[in-house]
Amino acid sequence: MQRAVNDLGDRDKALRGWLREQKAAYLHLTDPVAAQQALAGALNDNSFVLRPVNGAVPIQLKAAAVQARAAAGFLAARYSDGTGLRLGVQALLEDVVWGEEERSDDAERAWQSLGEHLGLVSTRPEKQYGTGPDNLWALSATRQAVIELKTGCVTDTIAKKDMDQLGGSVRWLSGNNAEVEALPVMLHPSSVCDAKATPPPGVRVVTPAMFKKLKEAVTRYAAALASDPDRCTVVGSGRPVLPWPRAPGPGPWLQGLLCELVSSAKRAGTGSGCTEGFACLGPARPG
Repeated sequence: MQRAVNDLGDRDKALRGWLREQKAAYLHLTDPVAAQQALAGALNDNSFVLRPVNGAVPIQLKAAAVQARAAAGFLAARYSDGTGLRLGVQALLEDVVWGEEERSDDAERAWQSLGEHLGLVSTRPEKQYGTGPDNLWALSATRQAVIELKTGCVTDTIAKKDMDQLGGSVRWLSGNNAEVEALPVMLHPSSVCDAKATPPPGVRVVTPAMFKKLKEAVTRYAAALASDPDRCTVVGSGRPVLPWPRAPGPGPWLQGLLCELVSSAKRAGTGSGCTEGFACLGPARPG
């Protein structure tokens, strides 16, 4: 069983998690303590396996050393050709559906996958540990995006309970990894806070209009990766893998894109600004 886990490596973490869960079941017959440890490792790979009896301790995320290399490695393992890349990106973006609460889990899963496609370390703490944000993106060694998705909401303002949830997730990150700065992000159909809501400092809101821009840009970028060999170079060893552009690379591209997705917002019923928008890798400019 362990040999199968080792042979799989990082190619399919969901399958690796399932294999580790099977290993834990066998271990439980002879060493229950080791079985619980194995189950904790399985949960880190696959959030749908059984949880350890005493829960799981959240693992501190570490950002990828080189974002372009991380993205290239992920894409090469996921897709065998450019057509697969284009279709895969299209499918994950279409899973972010607005106004349908029953599709919320699909949106959270798609947002995690989007982060991985962009070369970011991306997880779903609430799904894995039963606490924390819907998504967590390690943007750098010192900054992580704490993301709550409210794509199923249909309200005209961001409710107090939703902002409180985002604030709680920011505190969760501080409690588990005090060395990093939290960037609060919420996906919501409105960028206006309810009068009773208190946004966490520096909060950013991704509205449907902003997500449309992001979706279009990511789609164009995937198409460029898949069909423009003059801008690409082969990454990897032993066999050709999906090419990755020499320049500008996903880091500057992503920074420039997200810096554009900024929206000004005001708390409902007041004249004070909430200073919201979405700029994960750079300072927000006024809307």
